Amino acid sequence: MKKLFYVWLIVLIGALLTSCGQKAEIALWGDPDCTQELGEAFAPHGIHLGLDVAGSGSDRLLVVNHGLRESIEIFELIDVGGDVPSLKWRGCVIAPESIWFNDVANLPDGGFIASHMMKRGISAEELLSRQTNGEPTGYALSWNSENGWKKIDGSDGILTNGVQTSPDGDVLYAAYSLGQEVRAIDLSTGKTLWQVDDVQTPDNISWTPSGQLLVASIRADLPTIRECMGKKPAFCPIPFGILSIDPLSGESFYIAEGEGPPFGLATVGVLAGSKIYMGSATGERLGIVEKCIDPSGPCEADGGISFMDGFAAPEDFEVLPGETRLLVSEYGGLGGEHPGTIKLLDLETQNVRMLYPGKK
Repeated sequence: MKKLFYVWLIVLIGALLTSCGQKAEIALWGDPDCTQELGEAFAPHGIHLGLDVAGSGSDRLLVVNHGLRESIEIFELIDVGGDVPSLKWRGCVIAPESIWFNDVANLPDGGFIASHMMKRGISAEELLSRQTNGEPTGYALSWNSENGWKKIDGSDGILTNGVQTSPDGDVLYAAYSLGQEVRAIDLSTGKTLWQVDDVQTPDNISWTPSGQLLVASIRADLPTIRECMGKKPAFCPIPFGILSIDPLSGESFYIAEGEGPPFGLATVGVLAGSKIYMGSATGERLGIVEKCIDPSGPCEADGGISFMDGFAAPEDFEVLPGETRLLVSEYGGLGGEHPGTIKLLDLETQNVRMLYPGKK
């Protein structure tokens, strides 16, 4: 009888430990009420990688999602420096009502900032009217587990697009596509620290290894961009520029410029190794600038532009440590004609591997 009791006790303890382990395994990193993983319904837009977030030892990929729900999806990037990194879904945060996200950026305290470009369901006519009249369509928001969503003072603008944050989390850098400007905003006061004007349709923002900001600029108006995207070409031959900005002073210059063929309509530019890799929210390819290696002054892309095919609207990139691999957010197209994915691109071998939602 005593032996049976001990066997029962061991089974019970094992069950409790298993239960606790399962609870730890499914502990959510976002809103505890956002519990449903998207899987095949995933429709990514802007992405941002945070390493050792809030000193947790975990590497976190934030993804703007438009599929099934408007949300920020949170993934753990496992074995970031290994041969076979993977993504594990860890939670999500649902957008406030009418909010339509574009991009997202980690904060060092474990929170994040997302850009609200315009209200959901806005017509093209209203959007262009607001641009003509200089009326803001959106702003940036912050989120953390303690306070939830909060609008960022001083962040109103016309079609809020790419966002980045300073390493200390004190400054927001935001691109306003229809406002034709890029701003640095003090998060504690809402004060604009500097502003770069006359940047035609600025899109996503990235950091270079030396601490400069790169901003992709689409040199066309919204009707022209929409018309080309609607044709679903292999690429839109729309002129673009990659603008380098000093994050302290706002001093800026273009380090790459071009127009198709073989590539156009750049929505992101990242520096990895000796090349700038550019993505687009439409088409099937990414562009590569062979020269302009993180310069200290203006230069021309006289080495030419090459490209890689085989993508479905590679909207945004993140460079992994070591600068030999990219995380690629495949937007899939405004009409949802392609499923959205996160892929891993090896820049040396040009091999591409699906990380989420899974093998297809």
